[in-house]
Amino acid sequence: MRRISIVGLGLIGGSLGLALRCRTEDVYVVGFDTSPETCSDALNLGAVDQIASSIEEAFSGSELVFLATPIRGIIDYLHDAARFCKPGCIVTDMGSTKTLIMQKAAEILPGEVVFIGGHPMAGKERSGIFAASPHLFENAAYVLTPPDSGHGTELSTLRSVIEIIGAFPVLLSPDEHDLIVAAVSHLPHICAVALANTVGNLAPQYPDLLALAAGGFRDTTRVASGDPRLWCQILETNRGHINSMIEEFKGVLSDLQRALQTDSAALYQGLCSAKGLRDELPKYSRRLTNYYELSAQVADEPGTIGQIAGVLAQAGVNISDIEIMRAREGEAGVLRLGFNDEKQVDQALKVLRTNGYVVKRRS
Repeated sequence: MRRISIVGLGLIGGSLGLALRCRTEDVYVVGFDTSPETCSDALNLGAVDQIASSIEEAFSGSELVFLATPIRGIIDYLHDAARFCKPGCIVTDMGSTKTLIMQKAAEILPGEVVFIGGHPMAGKERSGIFAASPHLFENAAYVLTPPDSGHGTELSTLRSVIEIIGAFPVLLSPDEHDLIVAAVSHLPHICAVALANTVGNLAPQYPDLLALAAGGFRDTTRVASGDPRLWCQILETNRGHINSMIEEFKGVLSDLQRALQTDSAALYQGLCSAKGLRDELPKYSRRLTNYYELSAQVADEPGTIGQIAGVLAQAGVNISDIEIMRAREGEAGVLRLGFNDEKQVDQALKVLRTNGYVVKRRS
């Protein structure tokens, strides 16, 4: 039985432990967290088999160690890994930026301890062990940033564990990773914060402003609910790429502002380009894994998604992804359903039509 240690038992670390213990009996999960309450909760929730009494116990004797703390904590724990990990141990992290962590690991860890950077592209706005879920990583990309050369055996071992939790590994260099997440994760967070604060500045003058906020504002600012302390560390450790993305965004925003004032055709083209990109997002995800889709016309009523999920579950069909695409809250819309298996999508099409749903396969 493989002994795996998880340092940090919040949303990500707790979800990792739950996923491992739900999906395989071949691992023994040891957890460690600086909060005694979190340790107790993780044990009671079944996220770990054992709580280590010290960081030395957490590291020593394990074949694989996941560092699932905020970024500054990951760097601090590398010093403990250097002291306590046995030769041949694989150490990986689950942090949202990679370049600094990879640099520090190369400086701190001895050669007989192998470090491979990692970042699961999954999360929630809620944090803490009670937000953890064994399904958090299902069908999610999990970026790995291995050292420049060698360590193929260790990489294969880590990849196999990632596949156990339902994610699929994607190999990138640390700089490639940090540039990509600056564009698709960090810039959106900055924009959500800026939008929320812009509206917040108006709220004292217009007391009903937030009460009138509909789905567009809620959806666009959703990620601004993330933990500010965690996000400060993420943003500060990727300053260069994020600053470049902000400058790019400022240019696009300025173009839209000019078009709004003087050029209706350019404004329309900008809106069309954005719509086209957003509508194509599911197609881009298929570059990383096989992916098949259906669209179902649905009424915006309580329980609609549950009804569809229940019908498919009874038929043994597993949904890998769901997205609600609607024009306005409270009106009929379209439910996009994603599947990883062509047989599953064909069966879903048949089952849903049999149950009276208007469904079609998306190209």
